[in-house]
Amino acid sequence: MKRHLLPFGLTLLLLSGCGERNAGPHGLPDDNRPPATSVETDAATAEAPSYLGQTAPDFTLKTLDGQTFRLSDHRGKVVLINFWATWCGPCVIETPELVALYNDLKGRGLMIVGVSLDEEGFEVVRPFAEEFDVTYPLVVDDGAVAEAYGGIYGLPTTFVLDREGKIRHRFIGLFPTGEMRPEIEKMLARDAG
Repeated sequence: MKRHLLPFGLTLLLLSGCGERNAGPHGLPDDNRPPATSVETDAATAEAPSYLGQTAPDFTLKTLDGQTFRLSDHRGKVVLINFWATWCGPCVIETPELVALYNDLKGRGLMIVGVSLDEEGFEVVRPFAEEFDVTYPLVVDDGAVAEAYGGIYGLPTTFVLDREGKIRHRFIGLFPTGEMRPEIEKMLARDAG
């Protein structure tokens, strides 16, 4: 099996689990964990991190069904880039919510792409996608996309891009679908015209 060199932070993540701070037994989050929060400001300086408002790095990867996914082809849509892995308990928990969100809002201009960090590639991603009836595109990263996004230090990690391809939010941990759905709907409505 081909092994990929991973950024140091991702290597630590693989050794320590999903990176979920408040994980319960078997790596699954406790019911009392705080929700993931958007990293919109630096708490020490109350300033936005430098990547917010920047154009998201473009990438091109093959999808599970053999098509080519190029991020820049989806300019004009609100895009969620979800870094995940099949072995990550919180990723398993959030997948059905992401599928439902995508199915509800794709007609209004939402795109979700799941970027798997599984070293085994589509061999493990395909059964996962079938089990959870994943309808959005899934791609497998060899570490290059994760590195382009500053390194992924906890899974899941989700970036929210506006219709211009600019990064508006980053979430480390479970994506707060219920809290973010109204914001995504506003982005879809605001940016539609």
